[in-house]
Amino acid sequence: MSTNSCQLKPQYSKGLIIVFDDAHWIADTVANLQHQCPDLPVTYWHAAEMAIDADSEPPEALYFAFCSASAAQRQAPNSFEAFRVILGWLTAWDRRVVNGNVMEMEGSKTEQIRLCRKVGLPVPRTLIGTVSVKTSSLVSAQLPAPFILKPDRGGSGSGVRLFDTVDEFESGRTTYFVENPCPTGLYLFQEYLDRSCGFYRAEFVGKKFLYLAEILVDPESPGFNMCPCANKVENYRLSRQFEHPIRQRMEQFIQATDAENIAFEFIRNSSGQACVIDINSNTSFNVEAEKHYSMPSGFESVATYLLQLLGCRPES
Repeated sequence: MSTNSCQLKPQYSKGLIIVFDDAHWIADTVANLQHQCPDLPVTYWHAAEMAIDADSEPPEALYFAFCSASAAQRQAPNSFEAFRVILGWLTAWDRRVVNGNVMEMEGSKTEQIRLCRKVGLPVPRTLIGTVSVKTSSLVSAQLPAPFILKPDRGGSGSGVRLFDTVDEFESGRTTYFVENPCPTGLYLFQEYLDRSCGFYRAEFVGKKFLYLAEILVDPESPGFNMCPCANKVENYRLSRQFEHPIRQRMEQFIQATDAENIAFEFIRNSSGQACVIDINSNTSFNVEAEKHYSMPSGFESVATYLLQLLGCRPES
């Protein structure tokens, strides 16, 4: 894409401010921004390192949220909580925060499930509890077995474990909870679904469908990392074709939540039925797979969307 000078909208006179928790995750987006608009003023706020003056007015800029709920796994244990404070401060001053809603949803799978059900997006049957949950309550609620146990806030497949029975969970619960602490204190007990027809990730940028990724993994594996950058090209199949009825529900979710850059991870069973198992912000794309399958660049698409909002590119 060609470069040109950046003519900012008046409300974004200070340019773009990226709120992040790991420089590694923003590098590709920043590179695409600099390539498309070299003179764009960009400021970087590391969420965990910011001291927020709640009495001050935030700069008149466009804000881009690039924080992850899994930050605690990357030596940034408090950055997500710090980001929430920053988001509240910016919202109070009516600042435009791109991806702010997605970040909040990413911080709680419980919240994701609530929002999915609101628009009719299918999700696994789920019970929610704490480390003190009584086995009897799981039995009385008729939790299907086998079942998956996962933290309310995890990331990269951490803490996802398959239990064949409630008794197996009871005997191993102490070890599990010690090894998998959750910042929110909540855990999800979910039915183990047939995933014989694969795992998928539908990418949306600027509220528009970008492409569908099929992740080729062992269907018997209860937990794994579906992050695009964690999968090799040979395990990643991309396509612009996505005609499944669940796409309409995803688009309804985007409209209902005002999410902008978002990815839905879902599985399909032998009957073709789809079920959402996680929702992520677009923090990463598999660049090599995009080239291999001649797909549009995710990082370039995000950069273009930001430049359109800023007024540096005509809106499509």
